Amino acid sequence: MDPDTLINKLSAEFERAEIELRLSAYKRLKSIATALGPEDTCSKLIALLNSRMVHEEEDEVLLELAEQLGDFPPLLGDPANCKLLLPMLQQLCRIEETVVRDAAGASLCKIGQILPESLLLEFVQLIKDLCASSEWISRATVCAVFATAYERVKDNSKIRTELRTWFFQLCKDETPMVKRAAARHLGKFANTIEPEFLKTELLPVYVDLTLDAVDSVVLIALEASTALAKLLPKADTTEIILPIILKMSQNKSWTMRHVVATEILAIAEAIGAEQANEQLIPAYVALLQDVEAAVREAAVGKAADDKTPSTGKTTLPDMCRFVVTHERTKEAAIHQIMPCVKEIAQDPQSRVRIAFGAIITDLAPTLGKQNTVEQLVPICLSLLNDEDISVKLSLLEKLPKLVDVIGIEIFSQSLLTSILNLAEDEGPPVSKPGEDSKAGQGRWYVKRMIIQQIPWLSQHLGQEFCDQKVLGLCLSWLQDPIHGVRQAACENLKALCEAFGAEWTVSKIVPSVLDAWNASKRTKSTYLTRMTYINCFKLLVPHIKSDVLAQQVLPALLEAFKDSVPNIKFAAATAVGEFIKHVDGSVFDSQIKGPLTELTSDPDFDVRHFASMALKNR
Repeated sequence: MDPDTLINKLSAEFERAEIELRLSAYKRLKSIATALGPEDTCSKLIALLNSRMVHEEEDEVLLELAEQLGDFPPLLGDPANCKLLLPMLQQLCRIEETVVRDAAGASLCKIGQILPESLLLEFVQLIKDLCASSEWISRATVCAVFATAYERVKDNSKIRTELRTWFFQLCKDETPMVKRAAARHLGKFANTIEPEFLKTELLPVYVDLTLDAVDSVVLIALEASTALAKLLPKADTTEIILPIILKMSQNKSWTMRHVVATEILAIAEAIGAEQANEQLIPAYVALLQDVEAAVREAAVGKAADDKTPSTGKTTLPDMCRFVVTHERTKEAAIHQIMPCVKEIAQDPQSRVRIAFGAIITDLAPTLGKQNTVEQLVPICLSLLNDEDISVKLSLLEKLPKLVDVIGIEIFSQSLLTSILNLAEDEGPPVSKPGEDSKAGQGRWYVKRMIIQQIPWLSQHLGQEFCDQKVLGLCLSWLQDPIHGVRQAACENLKALCEAFGAEWTVSKIVPSVLDAWNASKRTKSTYLTRMTYINCFKLLVPHIKSDVLAQQVLPALLEAFKDSVPNIKFAAATAVGEFIKHVDGSVFDSQIKGPLTELTSDPDFDVRHFASMALKNR
């Protein structure tokens, strides 16, 4: 398609009345620009976008345009062509909808980072125009761009002075929304300016923002404390920022105290352990005992994991780890903080106990084996018996960290019985009216979590422990009324077979599952139970010797081909398809091929399909 035809088609789509169609057209901009090439993109597509943008009123469409423009520079060829995007983004910075303006600011930052030196003056002029605008929304949006511009003009002290002046003027703007925006980007801007201007120019602005009459401005300014503390000399942090943090930790507004609770660790690291022990640790202890549950929860902190890595915010284990690394403050910290730990475990608000359950095992490496056994293990026992299911779940997921410190022997003596008792607890599978759904379904959530812990427990405690203590439970879970539990039980058996080898699988697992399979047919149990056993066999195939597969397991699956429920038949066909990969050709020809071929003529479409797929595995 020639460029003019493509542009005309796109223009027609931009004029459609349906928002979905216009949005779809904007989402294809990068693909269209790639097809047009740099020259036609600059001369035709950019012109179309400029002319069309003034007529577009839907924020969702404008948001898409603002985001797309930030990715346009590579499509324009010469980096100097980026200047064509600046007028559009400047207009988008004046849109009333916040998310559109934020996206425009982010795109300006992307473009500002790659602009040629010759265009930096135009970029600075754009910032100046937005700062001078009579509309507060323009002044608020441009705050996000200062750090990028300041970094780029590092060789021009005059422009840098102007940028600092403009930014600090925005910090004192008469409109609270502009001051909030400036405070939000204060830390980012602080990272770019020269050290000599931090104390003389930026710190007074920060102090003024923390004294602002509008609480929301103060709240955001406090969040910049961490960035400033990392940049300032220790003495300046102690003299200027520490008093502000201590004052705000006692503020009547719980939102202020909440911010302090999340940032207090970074301040402590900046001023050092000895100073923190004298002034910040008492403030932190007070936050752990705050009257507001949200503040106590923030002081406890959020556990990091693979999905949510650490954000640098305060957590109770990190605070303890920081203080005890300094011998002179170690004992004082333990004596001040540990009594609070015991109180938190009994907190009346479940949200606090849930947060605590997720981080309590992270305290173990810091406390050491003896303190963990004496102080943390009893607390873990109380959390395992907590009335809130989510508290138990938060702790169960972190148990391996506890074992690493106290050892499996002490763990088995102190906590294992309680954990296995939870696994045997047969509670209501559905929630009661008015109950939180997770609380009502909770027992099976707990059971599933415990099932997921069984493999590593068994590996630590050995095969004999598994045979005597948990194997019966593992097999009983295959008959659980909840699908999630049954599925976890199958995965658990697979993990145990991987850990203990083929001989153990043949002697312990195969006979037990076959007996349960035969019993399910005699008792005419639900087809879902039979389906579970079939899925279990399918997962265990790689861990069962080929002769056992052919002689013991295969006959049971072939018998399932005759089941009255189609789901059982196609599940059995799928399992046999997996078996085919692990048995020799003679077994396939003599036992499998005939019944499986017959199944390809079954009245049910799904049965025929999966039987045909299974045959393709040979």
